[in-house]
Amino acid sequence: MELEEIVIKYKQLEERLKALLIEREKSILLKNEIENVKKCLEEIKSGNKIKYISIGADTFIEIESFKNDYVIINVGSNILKKFKIEDAINFLENEKNEIDKYIEFLNQLQVETEKDLKVLAEEIKKVKNLKG
Repeated sequence: MELEEIVIKYKQLEERLKALLIEREKSILLKNEIENVKKCLEEIKSGNKIKYISIGADTFIEIESFKNDYVIINVGSNILKKFKIEDAINFLENEKNEIDKYIEFLNQLQVETEKDLKVLAEEIKKVKNLKG
């Protein structure tokens, strides 16, 4: 393989690695958000009086009481579904578990990509040494 081809492939893998890291970070943030919502719903379920509910980004709204026994969750593709509190907690736990699996998958892809980058870096050195 020519040096130019190797360098192009290396740069493509670098971009892939950056995209993987961004995707993993977004997934971790979503997982944390789900955990926070789950905790809030567990508080509601336990009967504790909640004065504030997080609406995301460390922003809260003050409430006097929560009178509903259900919440509405976007289950994907902007489809809203009504859940009883317990069912919502279970749904969110399942979502969190799926995100954990996805994060692990991204971690594996990161390791593979980093290995491929090391191999290409060695190839670049060899080709430069042959030409130099």
